[in-house]
Amino acid sequence: MFPTRLSVLKEQFGEDRIRIASMAAISKPDGSVRPLHDGTHSVRVNNCIVYQDQIQCPGPPEVAAVVRESHESREAPFCVSADIKSAHRLVKVRKKDWTYMACKADSNSPTVWVNRVGTFGISSAPYWWAKLFALIGRFVGHLMGNAWFMHLVYVDDLHGSFTGRSKFQHLWIWILAFELIGTPFAYHKFRGGISSEFVGYQMRYDLTEVGISVRRGEWLTKWIESAAEKRFVVVTRDFAEFLGRLGFVSQLLVWLKPHLSPLFAWSAATAASTVAKLPEVVILTLRYLQAEFRAESYMVSARRPHYFSGEQFRTDAKCTPDSVVLGGWELTTGRWFQIVLDETAAPYLFQPGKGAQWASTSAELLATMAAMVAFGWTGESRSRKSLEICLTAGTDNKSNEFLSQKRSTTKIPLMLINMQLSSILSRARVSARLRWRPREENTIADDITNSVFDQVDRSKKVEIGYSDLPTQIIHSLYEAKAEFDKAREVHRAAAKAQAASGLGTKRKRVDKTPW
Repeated sequence: MFPTRLSVLKEQFGEDRIRIASMAAISKPDGSVRPLHDGTHSVRVNNCIVYQDQIQCPGPPEVAAVVRESHESREAPFCVSADIKSAHRLVKVRKKDWTYMACKADSNSPTVWVNRVGTFGISSAPYWWAKLFALIGRFVGHLMGNAWFMHLVYVDDLHGSFTGRSKFQHLWIWILAFELIGTPFAYHKFRGGISSEFVGYQMRYDLTEVGISVRRGEWLTKWIESAAEKRFVVVTRDFAEFLGRLGFVSQLLVWLKPHLSPLFAWSAATAASTVAKLPEVVILTLRYLQAEFRAESYMVSARRPHYFSGEQFRTDAKCTPDSVVLGGWELTTGRWFQIVLDETAAPYLFQPGKGAQWASTSAELLATMAAMVAFGWTGESRSRKSLEICLTAGTDNKSNEFLSQKRSTTKIPLMLINMQLSSILSRARVSARLRWRPREENTIADDITNSVFDQVDRSKKVEIGYSDLPTQIIHSLYEAKAEFDKAREVHRAAAKAQAASGLGTKRKRVDKTPW
């Protein structure tokens, strides 16, 4: 950077090409402060930057692939994650663009500081750095020859994996190659071994797993706990920050993705400064995510999935005013099951005056979940299983076929059952897709729900009841919904009484936090 005066800049570059930002400051762990130019907001520099092509950076698939390939080499791996010192400041910027990166330390000062190199918050900085470092990475790869190694470059972050008898020798050659071309490593930030972090992802070579660190995962659970303590009254700006980090995590923990749609919908529909209570469907989703984070690790297997081709079982459900009958049979063995439910066992499937006839789609999905338990697909595992390419189950309800593809719904009780099923699948590391079957092709399951057992072997019945199914999430969320509905009715009754007495006054609706 160099200091100058605004009048000088106008004379040299013209007034239209000058953007002056406030100088920012970041607190360091040692208590000192790092001053920096921040061109992210308000100065309208990034708004005018247009990429002519794309930046190709490694993401979750590439991170998982490095761990998987290292495991499949059948050699002991060793990894290193490195960082480049002052990476932004190494990219030189052409002179006519310097004034787009000007800043002031004091608004009353006549001194303007002008950057001549890349700086924080300018969207083109990672673009040019990625191009520069990609050339260096290819040079190192060429120098390594036929040595077994893999490395990832994400802008200015670097990760290398080495296996085999000569892995440490190759590691030193790798570092030396970067040093020869002048790469300024920040050696105090080096991490390595059989486990390491890379751009926020945790890579466990010893377990062949990838995910996020416990620290990052606990931040999410603590945010939900804090929101619950405030009765889920949140500032939309804070919620958007939480949602952004949740979206980052979902790139690897893919079971999260389908359940984020109501969260994104609410965030998009409210102003950043709005303070409001979260909608019921968002609260239920957050409670589900909280329960899953507590019960599950933040890691997923990077191994190749084990594929099962063809349908494994077919299910059906029969809904009457007084009961719900779940049935299904396994195609390979002929095993079958039948579960009869009443309103006491599954109140979420019944409504006053309607019985359970309105809940056929939910009952069908519950039958699929019961079949997975009955036929042994729900055991916890660290290896991925893909049934049909994943477990394929026949059902005569087309709605569940579409649900299994997008894995997202906001209809209750279907949403609750879908969440429970997602929990089971994530623990078992199973990906399941339901395939619709016409009723005439699913007569055996249909007969089972009607207590007609002519097409099955009675000795192959799997003895299973509703109490054997994992339904904790369904019932806990259903109780939370019932409490919410009750509180809402009480509030409505109180509001009507207040309005009738003439004591109520209309309040002006605001979308900003009171100050």
